[in-house]
Amino acid sequence: YKLETPLGRGGVGSVWRATHTSIGKAVAVKLLAVPAQSRSSMHHPHRLLREAQSPSLLRPPNVVHVIDPGYADDGTPFIAMAPIQGRSLFEELHPGDGDAQRRGWAWTRDVALQVLDGLQACHAAGIVHRDIKPENVLISSRSGTTSETGTWVTLVDFGIAFREDHSSDNP
Repeated sequence: YKLETPLGRGGVGSVWRATHTSIGKAVAVKLLAVPAQSRSSMHHPHRLLREAQSPSLLRPPNVVHVIDPGYADDGTPFIAMAPIQGRSLFEELHPGDGDAQRRGWAWTRDVALQVLDGLQACHAAGIVHRDIKPENVLISSRSGTTSETGTWVTLVDFGIAFREDHSSDNP
């Protein structure tokens, strides 16, 4: 993967726009932000790979699609995911320019129902997200969607998720 531009930073890592160099495909890559000397002794690499495995067990439309979990040459754990063109729900509701966009009932209902659809798919697979917040709900537009408003919702960041049937993974 060739990292290109940063897309965001969170508590355990950063997300980059990148290209899969073998096939020239655009991806998003999440890198773990842990110093190299600490990686082998921390639970974070395991948690990042568990994050990749949680949604990769699913293929519902409202959950991020994981392409490839792995380790970079320097040992940094990463997750390659399908790129999502859009903004977080937080950014949609708080654009930061003082001109917050007022959303109507149809948009609000559409977003809420898609979040619930994603969570329902996760729970049906025994996965508990545990970090649903506006920053982890990405909003984009998609033509051909059955959405009344043309809005598309994707749940991301399964960093503290766990599978209900794997009690040893639970904190």
